[in-house]
Amino acid sequence: MSGILNSERVLERAKETGEIVTFPKSNELQIDIDSDADYTVFIEMRNLLGELYQWKLISDEPSKTEGHRHVVLRIDREMDALTRLLLQACLGSDRKRELLGYINLQRGDERPTLFIQPAPALVEPEEDICF
Repeated sequence: MSGILNSERVLERAKETGEIVTFPKSNELQIDIDSDADYTVFIEMRNLLGELYQWKLISDEPSKTEGHRHVVLRIDREMDALTRLLLQACLGSDRKRELLGYINLQRGDERPTLFIQPAPALVEPEEDICF
């Protein structure tokens, strides 16, 4: 394995591809939902999360993979990366993603959680219309 951290590798790739990389704020969770069943878990566990934290839904949007969603929740306090990974996994986020995030954290990557969005589509200018 190379010595470059995953978050650094993703940022380098984004420079070449134009993809957009977003990292959570210190009080945000980025939940990667891969199925309707995982979304149901998210809804149920989000309500349970309210027993401990006040939360606010920031975004809930389709990801680049059909049928998948990217959800961002903001809670009422800051958290460390390990707590974020735990809460995201409990909320139905992609378990493989969260375990790889934990592995990356153990390898020294302080930003193991991120979302990657496709590069914005280039819009062709409309033809000039003369009247």
